Amino acid sequence: MASTYLDRLEGIETSVAVKAPVRVATTANITLSGEQTVDGVALVGGDRVLVKDQASAIDNGIWNVSTGAWSRAEDFNGVRDAVQGTRVYVVSGAVNGNTEWSVTTDDPQIGASGVAFTQLASLGGLHFGSVADLLASTSLTVATGEVIYAGGMLYEVAATGASDHHVTTAGGVKLYVLPVGAVYNVEAWGPVTAASFNTAARQVADIASAQADFLPRYVFRCASEIATDIQLRIERTGGLRVTGMNIDLALCQITAQPGGSLTPATPVLYIRSRNSETRLGFIDCNRVSSGVNLKDCMGSTMYLGQVRRFPTPGATVYGVKIDGQTDNIRVMTGVSVQWALEDAEFATLANFTGRAFWLDGIDFNVSNIYGGWCGTPIYLDVNCSLVWLIDVHPYNGHPSVTRTDPPLIESRAGGVCYLHDSYLDNGIVHDYSANLQIFNCHHLELLPHAIINDAEVRVYCSAARDGLSPSFSRFTGNTGLSITFRDDETGTYSWAGSDLAIANIHAAVNQQGVNAAVSQRDIRIFYRADTLPYEQIVRMGGFFQRSFHTVTGGGAVVTLTETVDPEMSRWSTNAARLRVNGWEAIGAGAPLVIAAGSVTATSRFHTIDTEGAAPADDLDTITTAGVPDGAMLTLCAQDSARDVTVKNGAGNIFCGSDRVLSLAHKTITLMKFGGGWLMVSFADNT
Repeated sequence: MASTYLDRLEGIETSVAVKAPVRVATTANITLSGEQTVDGVALVGGDRVLVKDQASAIDNGIWNVSTGAWSRAEDFNGVRDAVQGTRVYVVSGAVNGNTEWSVTTDDPQIGASGVAFTQLASLGGLHFGSVADLLASTSLTVATGEVIYAGGMLYEVAATGASDHHVTTAGGVKLYVLPVGAVYNVEAWGPVTAASFNTAARQVADIASAQADFLPRYVFRCASEIATDIQLRIERTGGLRVTGMNIDLALCQITAQPGGSLTPATPVLYIRSRNSETRLGFIDCNRVSSGVNLKDCMGSTMYLGQVRRFPTPGATVYGVKIDGQTDNIRVMTGVSVQWALEDAEFATLANFTGRAFWLDGIDFNVSNIYGGWCGTPIYLDVNCSLVWLIDVHPYNGHPSVTRTDPPLIESRAGGVCYLHDSYLDNGIVHDYSANLQIFNCHHLELLPHAIINDAEVRVYCSAARDGLSPSFSRFTGNTGLSITFRDDETGTYSWAGSDLAIANIHAAVNQQGVNAAVSQRDIRIFYRADTLPYEQIVRMGGFFQRSFHTVTGGGAVVTLTETVDPEMSRWSTNAARLRVNGWEAIGAGAPLVIAAGSVTATSRFHTIDTEGAAPADDLDTITTAGVPDGAMLTLCAQDSARDVTVKNGAGNIFCGSDRVLSLAHKTITLMKFGGGWLMVSFADNT
């Protein structure tokens, strides 16, 4: 039996009862390719067409127009997408415009068997060409409960005494907005303004949140440009958190305007929604306000657009802020920049004050974000714990601006947080609370830095992703490495050297006249003999090749004592492999074969096969002995003819639900934490 679900490829939310409207319907057999005229309407790429008159009824259905071969619409392309009685409305056409059609085939198998349609009774006077025409009507004669079609939107007539209606016509007829294919469009409320947006958001949120569970059954969508001097808010009546509703603002452009209630510390968009999928478009703060605050959005997946031009008064301005109840949030994409090159403010260092991404919560995942050209691209506040930053790109500075030591990440996290597989571009990382752990990150370009504030900052580097030579900064030559020690009582002391030869470091430290308070600190840096660090560590207690050097003494005399570090025996300096207690942090391991539901992984990538080459097998457990916390593991099927089901919660793997690796191009990526493995992503890749 078909069911409602969200298509993440085209953003069309399908419903087996009513489909999203089509532009035209055919009147005869047509060729399913090219832009053409159907029923008197010239079609262009992207138009939806009800094809119902093909010589072979297998080809009937809803299709998307293309300059080449047409494709079936994503909401009418599977066995769960239609049933007998599924309806679709036709907007335009000399013959079929303003008509509605219904599937008459019992148990239709789209693309496998014929599908037939029949026209429903005429819509008569209950159709308007646009929402504006309907709302301007002064002579509408209707009965309570009747359905009205207007510009692709659906309405139901409310009782004359209703107080919970959504819109009212000029003639005083009260109407409820109905979802089209499970989608509530803001445009159904009339001309889109900040006020109508907030009203629509609140009313749809109340409807969606009235469901007995938290499953998103509706979509709130806006595809208009909104210029506003007040805050846009997506929440329930009374400021309560929304449940049961996805949010689609991917095509909505929001621009803050002066003169209203917006302030630099006030976000122009505020969202409070649980267990939702949210897509945002372009947000221009226009030097007036901050960007977007995602508040209490636990269990949600966020696809952020671009936020820019948040103002300069201080560190409390931001592009994106995530706080409150943040458990199991996944932020998948996003760009946040305070200023771009074309902005006049870009040329003045004092204008770089805000935070691109301000994070302040526990147990959530941020990946594929780009943030920079601001005061701090990524800021981890005191409530942060178990926050994973994966494949992020913080950056700052520009050749047109002279900026010394621009910050990239500032962490005051109260618990352990992780930075994985990211590119740190020309700047420094501040860890004020000794809770940030950094793994497999690319170099700090041009001027590599690390700030150690009585804390541990670890940077694990891997080979270049493009398969070419490693792309890290060399620790010899002119690029140099500088380290700053900060002590709350005695101030800041630093040393820097253009070459990490022992003599040069010794000379650099002596030149600084390091205070005696620094004498107990160890300076240890590991790098390969050829100076290309497949693993670079900058921390108190790090490595200097196969030895470390301890700073002793104080004042103008500092001694560096070399000591062999036994821990180095656990690391391989082979260019193709890096081992940590036997775990290969780079490269692919040997194929794994399931034995009694378990495997032992030794590398960050393995193919996996069933026990005894059985047609199918379950994977319950992945051993964790010798694997460091934060290690990433990607698995894919060894043989497309044999299915491996990764079981959720049956052993030490936690992936939300069972995941089937049935084809070689399906992959699951897991992160080791404690005694188990947590899923980071599952990709179909079809």
